[in-house]
Amino acid sequence: MRVNHTTNIEQAVDRIVQPYVSKRKHAVLSVGILRGGERLVYGFGDLRPFGAVSFDNLIYEIGSITKVFTTSLLALLIAEGALRSDDSLGKFEPTLPGRHPVTLAHLAAHTSGLPGFPVFKAWRNRFDKTQHRDPYCHFTPEEAISYLRNVPPGKVGRKFRYSNEGTGILGRLLATWLGTDYETAITERLCVPLHLPDTGITLTLEQQARMVPGYAGKDVQRPETLLRDYAGAGALRSTLNDQLTFLSAHLGERGMSGLVDQPTNLCASQQDDWRRTGMDYRRTRQVRLA
Repeated sequence: MRVNHTTNIEQAVDRIVQPYVSKRKHAVLSVGILRGGERLVYGFGDLRPFGAVSFDNLIYEIGSITKVFTTSLLALLIAEGALRSDDSLGKFEPTLPGRHPVTLAHLAAHTSGLPGFPVFKAWRNRFDKTQHRDPYCHFTPEEAISYLRNVPPGKVGRKFRYSNEGTGILGRLLATWLGTDYETAITERLCVPLHLPDTGITLTLEQQARMVPGYAGKDVQRPETLLRDYAGAGALRSTLNDQLTFLSAHLGERGMSGLVDQPTNLCASQQDDWRRTGMDYRRTRQVRLA
């Protein structure tokens, strides 16, 4: 008996998504799957507010997927020989010693020593209204560098702690190294070569009309998330179509070998027997769709 795998995938996607969208009347979801050279796209929600647009061309805040763009930029610069994964932060940050133990790879792999959730600092920030801090970040860039200045060398590279500030600093350093800002660096080095026309931070009026708003809880609309200091941690907007193209590049289908080769060489922390993190990639157990 011949099995229709596309039907099985569609049923699996519907089974996963329906419990979520059934409780959220404003949810607009776009789901994409690469299968060989084929793209499968599934959409859920009301497209009428966005005009004549398909689900794969809606624009979303992609949040921390931005981090993979940041570390992909690092991978390309390493592949070109411009940078090394073990380059010290002291090479880029004049307030740190030249041989500071934290490297670019540590920032990329969340093993720099920056804390994931500093409870006391988060509490203090609630009473400090004088400093701007990006959403989901507890340190200003100056505070983060100051913290890293005092990290004991023995704690660097030893423990995984997810850090928006760490990847944000990496994005800032790479953009400065290239003599530009983060969005321009990503556009020129990744989006233009890979033909990702709808990936960026600054949107045109036409793109804004395709932007899906975010919600808190079930149906409370929230303003856009804006990251002023740590764009490399989560500032990008993109479409499902662009993301599938980007994924194809990482799977070696777009001729971007620097994206494919470098991440596997920078796995820096063993989480357990099934997940490793390196260059901001997380390898997880496969989910059976059929």
